[in-house]
Amino acid sequence: MSILDKKHNQTNQQINLLNIPIVDTFIKSRWYPGIFQWAAFVIFSIIVFQLVVGTVSPQTNFGTSMTWVLWWPIIPVLFIVAGRFWCAVCPFGKLSDLVRKFSGSEKRMPKFLKKYGIWFIDVFFIMITWSDHVWGIVESPRGSGYLLLVLVTMVVATSVLYERRTFCKTLCFLGGLAGNYSRSGMLELRGTPEICRTCKSQSCFKGNEKVEGCPMFQYV
Repeated sequence: MSILDKKHNQTNQQINLLNIPIVDTFIKSRWYPGIFQWAAFVIFSIIVFQLVVGTVSPQTNFGTSMTWVLWWPIIPVLFIVAGRFWCAVCPFGKLSDLVRKFSGSEKRMPKFLKKYGIWFIDVFFIMITWSDHVWGIVESPRGSGYLLLVLVTMVVATSVLYERRTFCKTLCFLGGLAGNYSRSGMLELRGTPEICRTCKSQSCFKGNEKVEGCPMFQYV
C-alpha cells in the first residue's frame, strides 16, 4: 500500500509518503485515523448543539460560523490538497462505524441505491441549495442544525439497515463533491500492483480476521 504525493510537473514525479518512517509508523498505528475521527466527531457534536440550542443570531452563533464561514469554503480546498482525506475523518463516517458496531446489519446495499445513488446525491445537493435560497438556511442556526440532524438520521438509519458505510457511498453529497474535486488532488491512496496482481484473498475488500473490509466498498 502506498500514499502518493502527486506532483504534476513535466516529469510527473510521485512520492510514496509511506517511505517516510514517521508517516509510515503513524498511518499504521492504532491512532490513525481514530485521533482525527474523534476530534471531528466532538467538534461536530458541539456545532450541532450550538446550532440547535444556541443563539439564533448567525453572526454570534459558534455553529454557524464554524459550518458556513470556516468549514464550507475550506472543504473544496482540502479535497484538492489532500484528496479524500476528509472521508477518512468525517464525523458521519465515524457515526456510521459506531452504529454498525453495536446494532448494524450485514444486509447488502439495495440495488437501487447502488444504481441510482449518484442521482440521489445530485438531488440532495440541489435541495440544500434550494432550501438556502427559499428559507435562508445558511443564515439560520436552527435551520442549519435541523439539516444536520436530518443527515444524522439518514446515517443512523442506513447504518442499522445495511452493510458498511452505505450512506457515505450512495447518499452523501459531500462524497459526490469529493469524487470530483479529489481527481486533481495532491494525495491518493494506491495499492501495490505487484501484490494486487497475485492477491487471491481480496482482503482489502472482504476483510479478514484482523480487520473488516473497506467500508467504502473499494478494492484499494
